[in-house]
Amino acid sequence: EPRPAGDAAPPWTRFELDGETFRSLAGCHAGGKLDPGTGRLLDALARADAVEAASTVLDLGCGWGAIAHFAARRGAHVHAVDDDLAAVRSCQENVPGARVRHLDGVAGLDPDERYDRVLVNPPFHVGRAVRTELGRALLRAAHAVTAPDGELWWVANRDLRYERLPELAGAEQVADEGGFRVSCWRPRSVR
Repeated sequence: EPRPAGDAAPPWTRFELDGETFRSLAGCHAGGKLDPGTGRLLDALARADAVEAASTVLDLGCGWGAIAHFAARRGAHVHAVDDDLAAVRSCQENVPGARVRHLDGVAGLDPDERYDRVLVNPPFHVGRAVRTELGRALLRAAHAVTAPDGELWWVANRDLRYERLPELAGAEQVADEGGFRVSCWRPRSVR
C-alpha cells in the first residue's frame, strides 16, 4: 500500500526466533518471521541431520537467511544467492560468515562448482497468482549444481509436484505436513 509522504517505513525490522535476534530489510520476503515452508524444510533437515560440518551448502533464493543461518550453525561453508537485493542485504546481516551474492538463480556462479547440499524453498506466488515457472527453473538450476554425491532438498506446497520434473526422477518424499511437502533428490539415486 502506498504510504503518505513523510510516513516512511523503517528500513530494518528486528525479530526473534528461537532466542536469536535477526534483522530484515523492508520488502524482503517473509521479513520479520519464519516462512512456514522454510520452517518445515528446516525441521526435516534437522531430523535427518542432513547438513554436515565442512560441507558446502548453496541456499538458492536465500531470503533473509533462515536456511543459510541453519547451515552455518552446523559448520557448513555457506553460499547464499537471491535475486532480491533486500534479501541479499538481510542475509548478509544475519549470516555474516556466508558468501552471499545478488544473482538470478545460479547465473554468475562458477559453472564447475558443485555443492554437497543445495537447499531451496522455491517461490510460487506472483502477487496472489500461483505461478510455478520460477520454482521449476530454480529446481532445474539446483539440480545442475548438486555434487554427484550431494543432495538437493526443497519444500513446496503439497499440490506443487516438482518431483515430477524429469531432472528430479527418484526424489524421496521426506515429510508431508502442514500443507507442505519436503523432498530430497540424490544424483546417485538415478544411477
